[in-house]
Amino acid sequence: LGHSDATYQEAIRAVLTAVVGAMGMSTGIVHLELIVRPDGPYIVEIATRTPGDYLMDVIEAATGIDLYDKVIAAACGLPLNIGAVRPETASVWFPTPEAGKVTSIDGVEQIERLPGVVKIEIDVAPGGEIHPLRSSMDRIGMVVYRAPDRPALDALLSQISRELRVSVE
Repeated sequence: LGHSDATYQEAIRAVLTAVVGAMGMSTGIVHLELIVRPDGPYIVEIATRTPGDYLMDVIEAATGIDLYDKVIAAACGLPLNIGAVRPETASVWFPTPEAGKVTSIDGVEQIERLPGVVKIEIDVAPGGEIHPLRSSMDRIGMVVYRAPDRPALDALLSQISRELRVSVE
């Protein structure tokens, strides 16, 4: 595969179309995870459910489309009315501080005010315990953020990760 976004998107679209066709789906949501390598895409997971890890929030941040509403509309047989799609890019960041007892958390308010930050949740407080990261249940929180393009998204993540300071002992 080439390295352009269009090439990757076409490869992903082809796999998704083939998978949905093989499943015989005509309505609903499909959660497809795959890895795109130079020799082609490889399916990691396929499920007929909404994805986890705040991906529905990421999709809405990038496109402006609330997929939760669309899933309910599809299940009820209502028109989806997708409308205009915002052409931005978005992601979710899961901070990974060292394990230990939290002594302080700084920067949350500054991050909330950054242009492009959609949502921040920190689920630990001073005095709380951070466990070694073994599963998504060990995460301390997340930040959903968006930008017009990948370089701006990467720059925003750098700023977010500098601002959030979680001290542990």
